[in-house]
Amino acid sequence: METKKEKAKNQEKETQNYKCPKCKKLFASRKRLTRHLNTTHSEARPHKCPICDSSFKRSDHLKRHMLKHKPDRERIFKCDKCTKSFFTQDTLRKHKRFVHEKELPYKCEWENCGKQFRKRSKLKYHIAKDHKHKKPYKCKVCKSRFDHPSQLKRHQRIHTKEKTNICLQCGMAFMKFYELQKHIKQMHPRIFKCKVCQKEYTNKKSYERHIKKHNPKDFLFVCKHEGCNKIFSCQGSLDVHIKVKHSNTKAHCAKCGKTLSSTSALIKHQKTSCKGVVNNIDQIKIDKMKIVNGIGNIGNNENIENIEKNNEKNSISTQF
Repeated sequence: METKKEKAKNQEKETQNYKCPKCKKLFASRKRLTRHLNTTHSEARPHKCPICDSSFKRSDHLKRHMLKHKPDRERIFKCDKCTKSFFTQDTLRKHKRFVHEKELPYKCEWENCGKQFRKRSKLKYHIAKDHKHKKPYKCKVCKSRFDHPSQLKRHQRIHTKEKTNICLQCGMAFMKFYELQKHIKQMHPRIFKCKVCQKEYTNKKSYERHIKKHNPKDFLFVCKHEGCNKIFSCQGSLDVHIKVKHSNTKAHCAKCGKTLSSTSALIKHQKTSCKGVVNNIDQIKIDKMKIVNGIGNIGNNENIENIEKNNEKNSISTQF
C-alpha cells in the first residue's frame, strides 16, 4: 500500500516534462527547473547578507542565515544522539544525516575512484584537483585559477575595484591591507604626548627617553652591592660597573705581587703606585675596554703580564 507521500512522488515523476540541459535531470515545472539551474549549475550568489560578507544562491538560504544574527535567538532543536543543538529543523536534519548516519550523497564517477563527499562543492574540488590536476576555483573574468575560494574572492576585487580596507579615522578605503597600513602611518601616526611639557613624539623610544628628563628618580639604576649604592642612568652602565667593580675574580700585579680587587684597580695601580710604571697609557686604555666588553679575560694574570712586558719593551726601546 502506497503512502500519500510516495503516491505524490510517483505522480510528480509522471508529469516531469522539464529536462535540465546540463545534467538531464527532469522536473515537474519550469519554476523548479529554473531554481535547479540557479543553485546547481550557476556560481552566482545574488543574495547578500547586509550584516556580514556571506552571500547565497537562494533567498530562503539568506533568510535562514539572517536568523543567526538575532541576539535573543535560542537553539531549540536538539539532537537526540549527541549534545548539540541547532537553530532550525533543517540544520538538525543535515547534522544527523552527515554526522551520525555518515551520509555522503555525492559520489565521484571517475574511473577507479568512487570517493564520496558530503557536499557538491567538495566533489567539484576533488575532481578539479585530483583528476584534472587544476586549481579548482576559476575567475570568470581573466580565467585565473586558485586553490581556495577565499583566494578567488580576494582576486575578484581587482576586477570589481572593490575597496574593503577602510580607515576608521578618515573613512578612506583601499583595495589592499598594506596600502591601508601605509596610509595610517603617514596620515594618522600614533602620537606620544608628554604630560609635563606637552611635547609630542611619533616614536615610542624617543618619548620614553624624553620623559626620563622630567622624572630622573623614577629611571635610575642603583647598584645593590653592599656598601656601594652607586647610581646610573641606564642598565648598561650599571652592568659594566658590576662587572668591573664587583667581580669575584681578583687581579694580581705581576711586577710587585700585589693583589687587587678588580682589573680596573690593577690598571690604576700600574699607572700610579707600582714601581714598574707603564708608559704606554693608550695601550692600557685599549686593554681596559677589551676587558670591560668581555673580550679580554678578567683577572687573567698571563694577559696582564703580557701587556706589561710589551709596554716595558716599548719603554726600553724609546730610551735608546
